Amino acid sequence: MKSSHLRNTGPSKKFSIILQGAICAVSLFLIVPAAKSDEKIPQANEYVSVFDAYENWEWEETSDWLKANQKVDEIGGWQYYSREESEEAN
Repeated sequence: MKSSHLRNTGPSKKFSIILQGAICAVSLFLIVPAAKSDEKIPQANEYVSVFDAYENWEWEETSDWLKANQKVDEIGGWQYYSREESEEAN
């Protein structure tokens, strides 16, 4: 609101505006501390690592990969595995 606009108003209008401003100011001083008192103090979180339950990896016995590749070559390679599903459907 312009200050020149306040000069043209009557005393009751000025009093009303000043009273509203004072009520807003007082309510801010009362509400802000009350709102801050509701805040909880952050508590320290206990850290739990995902690696606590980790089991160490161990080598598993595997077959000779050269023999495995030769076997796959003997039965027709990757094309053998692609035929499996279509032959079952017939």
